[in-house]
Amino acid sequence: METTTKRAISSSPIHAFIYCIELLVAFLRSGATNHFAINNPRPETKAYVDAIFSLPQIIVDVSLRPGAGFARTGDPIYGDSRVHTHHVAVTPAGGTYAVHSLNTGAADSVASLLFQCWQTDMFFFTAERFAVGKSVFGNADRLQSNAANLPAVLDTLSGSRGSLFAKLVDHLREIFPTVGNLSVRPMPDGTNVNEIRVWPVETMSRAELSFPLDQSGTGVAQVIALLTAIMTIEQAVIIIDEINSFLHPKGVRALFKQIQYQANSINTKGVFIASFAASGDDLHMWNLYADRGEGLSFTIPLHKVQDWGCFPACCRYDTHSIDQFCVGALETVAKCLIEEKRGGLSPDLESYAATFLWNISYFAAVFKPHSWADEQEWRLIFMNPLAEVKQREDGNSFIEVPKTERLPIEAVCAGPNCSVETVDEFHALNLEMNLNVPLFYSKSRKVAPAE
Repeated sequence: METTTKRAISSSPIHAFIYCIELLVAFLRSGATNHFAINNPRPETKAYVDAIFSLPQIIVDVSLRPGAGFARTGDPIYGDSRVHTHHVAVTPAGGTYAVHSLNTGAADSVASLLFQCWQTDMFFFTAERFAVGKSVFGNADRLQSNAANLPAVLDTLSGSRGSLFAKLVDHLREIFPTVGNLSVRPMPDGTNVNEIRVWPVETMSRAELSFPLDQSGTGVAQVIALLTAIMTIEQAVIIIDEINSFLHPKGVRALFKQIQYQANSINTKGVFIASFAASGDDLHMWNLYADRGEGLSFTIPLHKVQDWGCFPACCRYDTHSIDQFCVGALETVAKCLIEEKRGGLSPDLESYAATFLWNISYFAAVFKPHSWADEQEWRLIFMNPLAEVKQREDGNSFIEVPKTERLPIEAVCAGPNCSVETVDEFHALNLEMNLNVPLFYSKSRKVAPAE
């Protein structure tokens, strides 16, 4: 699901896309009758609804204000058609759905289903005061999209995952040096309500030395909720509107540092890549890599690495390519779901979607920002390799390529600033191991050493 986020705090329309696999999951999870627009009452209505769920995406204009749901401002576009004449009632039934009556008075349900998808993993933060310092007592493992249950989530987190809660507080201190600690306590009036208390110092000795979160400055509650979302929800989508209006520039930098830290902490041990350039002698690449031209580059033919259990891929640097890939992948999975349902099967949609997303995530390494397009990079992608995963001193993981009698290196190029000693070391190794690999000198090198 994608939305135009800059306009999301106003009542002006948001041009939104909802992918139909998300629509189908939200519809079946709702358990309620929903309505979908059709052109005219037709006898093949069930087939028409099947076709809706097999579309790659639906476009609908909606408006949104924080704390409220989506309001539809126009008729949805199903495929290439904007339809509005009649509506068909559809009800979930045993993992599939049943089509009921037609009528002209019902409102299309796409906007409400879109909002259900939004609520699942999406969090929207603005400069408006965030009154989330109190909530009903109870166990809560997942933060709601409006962060209304933040006290319950923090209380559960501190009790069941104390180390993670302590790390959250540490991150908060880095962003707000005036915050010393956080705590959650029952309200002293005896009601079934918890409140978040903010402490100016790390030591929490007496409650009167702390103050309620709702009385803290604008930005503190937003950051606590934001940190909670990114640290406890794996696929959280965070939208921040005009962050500088509620957070100091130093705080912004500290917050983004923590977001980057959390992103780098995602478990990607199943995917490893080896990066190569299309050219082994490019001055721009020498200036960036191989000790700025003091090292060597080597050439490996792609057809000789197939036994390594990887697949080669040429990186793509334009957004159109990734859009095409995503739409094509979603069309494929939607067709698979429809075929299974027509065949009388009842696939677990959440498991189906999770497996699908996990598998296509392997291809994320193929797409890079356009700013790197001049590198024309090729990557060898290893998915769930059998090789042992090892750790470097900096904490990053790596694997070793399979050992063979002869590495598939066809040529070596000495960089523009490569020393005579490095070249001599290569010649000695080449002779010792009987590699017979030819050495070339960079065309950017002013003087090539004598052989």
